[in-house]
Amino acid sequence: VCLLTSAHSDCGVDIETVSEKALRISPKFMNTEEKELTEGLFSAEQSATLLWSFKEACYKFHGLGGLDFKKSIKLQEIDIYKKKLRGQLLSENSEMIWISGFFRFFEGRVLVYVIPEKS
Repeated sequence: VCLLTSAHSDCGVDIETVSEKALRISPKFMNTEEKELTEGLFSAEQSATLLWSFKEACYKFHGLGGLDFKKSIKLQEIDIYKKKLRGQLLSENSEMIWISGFFRFFEGRVLVYVIPEKS
């Protein structure tokens, strides 16, 4: 269980157990560019779970539902040293929102939280 609040902006958080399941269903939420971006950085299971968790956190940030995880939420950058993610969220009115995310692997899990980038 995790909880995240912010006095400054909307935010989203997700925590997942690293598993083979995320890898098995990854074609449903991972595009080719994201697969290439994550290859070799982590194990295949860690990469798929990290990406799933990033997209879940973005979904929660969005708060309105109806997002296609493969088309509406796209991971663009990973900085493994700063444990930072950067991606785009396509909102319901076709507005592109840049999202910053931060992650941590621990005890077989991954934690991701996201906030919108300042315009």
